Amino acid sequence: MKISIKVVPSSGKRLLTLDKQGRLKCYLNSPPEGGKANKELEEVVAEALSLPKRSVVLFQGFSSRNKVLDIEGVNSLEEVLKKLGLGEQQTIFNK
Repeated sequence: MKISIKVVPSSGKRLLTLDKQGRLKCYLNSPPEGGKANKELEEVVAEALSLPKRSVVLFQGFSSRNKVLDIEGVNSLEEVLKKLGLGEQQTIFNK
């Protein structure tokens, strides 16, 4: 399954959340150089979803803050948000 995510590199924290528009957003410690932030993004998402690292692959946006991840082992965005503990947060933003 492919999901869109916005990345904030060099933020000094590791956090997955939803922004006010309901988009998935990931704050990373790594700088956006040499693929470090991309690698950290894959690791953070895999760890948060309790998936092997090989199940989360950057598909698009290698040099952009707006990225698309290809995630094996999940079937829907709702499942991803639930596993991340963000399902309730999404309903708050959508009201």
